[in-house]
Amino acid sequence: MADFKAIMTLAVAGRSYDEIVATAGCSRRDVAAAKKTIAAYGFTAGQIGAMSPQEG
Repeated sequence: MADFKAIMTLAVAGRSYDEIVATAGCSRRDVAAAKKTIAAYGFTAGQIGAMSPQEG
């Protein structure tokens, strides 16, 4: 299972798909899902950092 908290953290930091895939060890589909969630809910880096592992 992908670590969506890590993926979202990298995404809001402006990392590219390729960087996120390599760093988080996930698929491009996981990155797309995380970016879609960030856009839909307007998450900030602070909010993502405060999430528990179960929330992320």
